[in-house]
Amino acid sequence: MEHLKYIKGMDRLIQELPTQYQYLPLFGNILKLEYLKEFDYEKWTDIYNVRLLVADEAELYKIQIFMKNVHGSLSFNISEAMSGFSICDMQEDGYEQDTRYHIYDFENGDFSVYCEDIEVALLKNPK
Repeated sequence: MEHLKYIKGMDRLIQELPTQYQYLPLFGNILKLEYLKEFDYEKWTDIYNVRLLVADEAELYKIQIFMKNVHGSLSFNISEAMSGFSICDMQEDGYEQDTRYHIYDFENGDFSVYCEDIEVALLKNPK
């Protein structure tokens, strides 16, 4: 996950997760998916955001991923967990700012979106 250090909250996530869990494909269990529409008053247009809550198979660790200004394809089998997902920072490849990050299910191709910005957070059990 080190290659994703420009994502807001990624440094903290890496510090808090044990080494054996610092591999995004382990987090294929979707617990929550919210699709949010908001109006961008600077660009005078609607933008779409996605809040995704994923966990490892045993649900020991849960990661909240908030994707801003999303576009792409979103479809998956609800009864099955994703095989895992990956995030690519496309900035060095010359992509436009609103397609900086590509988030996708690397095995089935059911989940593939681009977004302008991402924030991640590890949700902790309040014990």
